[in-house]
Amino acid sequence: MNSLKIFNNSALTAMLMLLVCPGLVSAKLLLSSKLSAQASSSYYLQTSSQLKDPYKKFDLALQAYQRSDYKSAAAIFLDLAKNGHMESQFYMGILFDSGSGVEVDNMQSAMWYEKAAKQGHAEAQYNIAIAYATGEGTPIKMRKAIYWMTKAALSGNVDSQYNLGLIYIMGDGVARNLEEGILWWQLAAKNGDQMAQYNLGMMYLQGAGVDSDICEASRWWSLSAENGNRQAQQALMALKQTHQQHGCLDMVSIQ
Repeated sequence: MNSLKIFNNSALTAMLMLLVCPGLVSAKLLLSSKLSAQASSSYYLQTSSQLKDPYKKFDLALQAYQRSDYKSAAAIFLDLAKNGHMESQFYMGILFDSGSGVEVDNMQSAMWYEKAAKQGHAEAQYNIAIAYATGEGTPIKMRKAIYWMTKAALSGNVDSQYNLGLIYIMGDGVARNLEEGILWWQLAAKNGDQMAQYNLGMMYLQGAGVDSDICEASRWWSLSAENGNRQAQQALMALKQTHQQHGCLDMVSIQ
């Protein structure tokens, strides 16, 4: 599920010819960096066997996970996941996805992500959406990908908001809808997504799905550039050379 965010802008003017790459962005959690083990695997498993409170068991599994004892973490998470514990189901998805403490198994990963997703876990909803969109552990089903991505986006997952914008604007698995795509990009942009901010600038520059507005393009690019986006920085430099920003305010309105 490692891929890049883009907006493929074929109508870009020669002065603003900026390289972009197609794909969806993955929001999988990164595994913790290895820490010095202060407790043996047997400690976690023995302690877990003595606990009845699922919350305490989960905390113990999380400690093992954070100390890179993924095998112990997997054993405890799996026990909890089988009994419907949402966070443990999500972590089992991560462990099977990365092959940490268990063998890599994309089908098992997708299964656990979907179980957690059905209980309302936003990151799991996004990860199962990516699985359905890319065919990792499950057949490609764009309708299901969009269903779960929408669920995650409405729960505040910014990568889902960005990708829904991309899907609607590119018409990938749905009818192409620039207005719908822009709405999702605006939401992602207001939540700090630098690529959504940059792409909105492109839409305003070209008048694609919105009225052409060089000032609004400049404002979104300014915000994206402040967040470190080099393409936005280059676009602003090109605009300044043509003096098209004259009269524009410095800050973007995000109300």
